[in-house]
Amino acid sequence: MQAKGKTYLYIAGIFEILLGVLTLGLIFYAMTMDNSASIKVFGTYPKDMPSLQLLGIYIQIGLQIIAGLLGILFANKREKYKICQLLALFLLGILIYNYILMEVNAQAMISAFVSVIPPLLYYMGASRNKDTLLK
Repeated sequence: MQAKGKTYLYIAGIFEILLGVLTLGLIFYAMTMDNSASIKVFGTYPKDMPSLQLLGIYIQIGLQIIAGLLGILFANKREKYKICQLLALFLLGILIYNYILMEVNAQAMISAFVSVIPPLLYYMGASRNKDTLLK
């Protein structure tokens, strides 16, 4: 029997990997270039960011890539739903932590809303796999 949350986990996993890699590339680009783009994205130059904020971003990147890979690997494995649910909750927690530390403006709010969608899809996929397992 195919897991009901398979599609959700595949899509969310791919998005998480892409977001993690893009964020990592953006951080490295902004650290090497002194330009106004990094001020627009981060509110400051990344090398001037507080270490807790930068650590939160690095943890977020790592979690996104790991969650994406595990979401794709465990998409059709119903018994692995707990791992996927925990990863989704950790991702939501670190996203909220990072947005609390950021200076919030209208552009950051739109970014925050959009970046919460993949972990929610990830959690929905894991929950649907749980429902399939319990039936």
